[in-house]
Amino acid sequence: MVVGGPDSNNSRKLVDLARRLGREAYQVANAAELQPEWFKGVKRVGLTAGTSTPDAVVDAVRARLEAL
Repeated sequence: MVVGGPDSNNSRKLVDLARRLGREAYQVANAAELQPEWFKGVKRVGLTAGTSTPDAVVDAVRARLEAL
């Protein structure tokens, strides 16, 4: 899971890297964009963020992931 705005080149590169390494990867700008169906049957989720993503946004995404 990459947290970063849709215009963030850094975030897009992180998603591309994860996919090249054979991992399913999604980019969201905020917690509201998380889709529960992405996590069906998933036991572990990696979380990273683009360089300019505010900590509060990352924290909100982490909290929502933990609640799913």
